[in-house]
Amino acid sequence: MAGYHYKLQLIPRVSGSIDDKDYWEHEQPAVEMLSEYRKLLPNDNAWGETEEFRSKANLSVLYVWWDEEKVLSVMFEYAPEDNVSDELLNSVLRLCKKYGYFLYSEETKSVIAPSKNDLWQDFQRCRPYKFNKDRLNEFF
Repeated sequence: MAGYHYKLQLIPRVSGSIDDKDYWEHEQPAVEMLSEYRKLLPNDNAWGETEEFRSKANLSVLYVWWDEEKVLSVMFEYAPEDNVSDELLNSVLRLCKKYGYFLYSEETKSVIAPSKNDLWQDFQRCRPYKFNKDRLNEFF
C-alpha cells in the first residue's frame, strides 16, 4: 500500500466487537455484490486466490481475497481524484448501501457507515489526508 492510499475493507453489518481478520467468517458477501464490485475498475489481474482491479485514471485498487473458495476480505485502496467528483468512491458507497455493508478503516480501526460525511471524518484522521488535503473536493 502506498502512503497516499486510504485503505478500507467492505464488511458485513457488525454486531458487537469486530475481529479485523475475519470479517466474512460467518457471512459471505452477496454474489451479486461481488459481480458489481469487479466491474467498477477495468484492469483485472489475478494471482493465486486474489483478484485485483486497478484504475486507469488514478491509483485506486480493488481486491477480493479468497481462501479455500471463501472470501476473506473485500478491500478498497482509495487514491482520491484531483478536483473532480470521484465516481469510484460514489460507486463503492452505493454498493455498500445497496447490500447493507459498512466500511472498516484499516488505519483508525473504525467501522464507518457508507456516507461521504462519515468517511470524510475518518479520512481526516488518516495518513493519506496529509498527501491529499490541498487538492480534494469529492468529499463535499
